[in-house]
Amino acid sequence: MGKENLSDVSLLEAFSLDAKKMLPVLETISKNIADAKEDDFELFTVNAHGMKSALASIGETAAAKLALSLEKAGEARDRGVIQVETQVLLDTLRSILAKVGAETEYSVADKDENPAFLRECLEIIRASCLDYDDLAAKNALADLGKMFWTKETRVVLNKISEHILHSDFTEAAAEAENYLRKH
Repeated sequence: MGKENLSDVSLLEAFSLDAKKMLPVLETISKNIADAKEDDFELFTVNAHGMKSALASIGETAAAKLALSLEKAGEARDRGVIQVETQVLLDTLRSILAKVGAETEYSVADKDENPAFLRECLEIIRASCLDYDDLAAKNALADLGKMFWTKETRVVLNKISEHILHSDFTEAAAEAENYLRKH
């Protein structure tokens, strides 16, 4: 994984959730590719595209390129490529998920480690998302990922990270703003 993202626990957790949702879809369609219908190809293509973006966001460029080739195979309805290459991607994803699992373990705190820093970073995230500056938002999330937070705060950070992962900056900004208003 890219060094710039190793400490971004929230981004890795969001990736992990996405990958776990997409794995069975990709696997089922690839196993039944001989009988695939138009809807199956569409679903496969959408999931390969999503996996490509998620992998790129955590610095897994080689795996993202493989997902891109599968996305193109889905668009071209290339059953042969899908059947052969999907298993390679699935094995790669499982390996990445194992690494991510080790990197995303954290302790939940009884109280937030540094509430003032949390507010400052959430303000940066909110403003960055409104400006579509995903790098600044990811950097603020990475800084927060190095600290201990309550379960409630961790849930909010994970939601923000997932929105950023999917380029849903308006939702990420709203999530940060809601938290700031309540605390």
